[in-house]
Amino acid sequence: EARRMSGVARSLGVCNFSLREIDCLKFCAYRPQLNQIPFNLAVRMPHAQLLTEHRARGVILQSWGPLGGPSGLIPKLILDECGAVGNAHRRKTKAQVALRWIVQQDVAFVVHSRSSKHLCEDLDVFDWELTADEMASLTRNSERAPEYC
Repeated sequence: EARRMSGVARSLGVCNFSLREIDCLKFCAYRPQLNQIPFNLAVRMPHAQLLTEHRARGVILQSWGPLGGPSGLIPKLILDECGAVGNAHRRKTKAQVALRWIVQQDVAFVVHSRSSKHLCEDLDVFDWELTADEMASLTRNSERAPEYC
């Protein structure tokens, strides 16, 4: 907050804050604008509820580890579905499907790779959309698949 007040930072972000922790900051002069959490197909959570609650508080969600975190372990059930969906969309990769699922929920993401090819692929998710049925199926499977992260 001191950095924001001094003009060094334009906005504040937090990482891995629960809604309860964000609510504890309601008396601060500057509330966080962004919460970076492991929001992806490998993490079982009520995604829609989490989004709704953050939006109600004016906080943007940003996914760290959007492809399953440092281990990259997305359950096989979901990987197989991402592959099938990707083939239906001009041969998009499994990673592109997983990232598009995040984008269509108005969640930002951060990726990293040592491969410039993979970075370019990861950014090729803005010129197409998953269908409502594909989104629902991916979400449903992510909420019931075994959690590996």
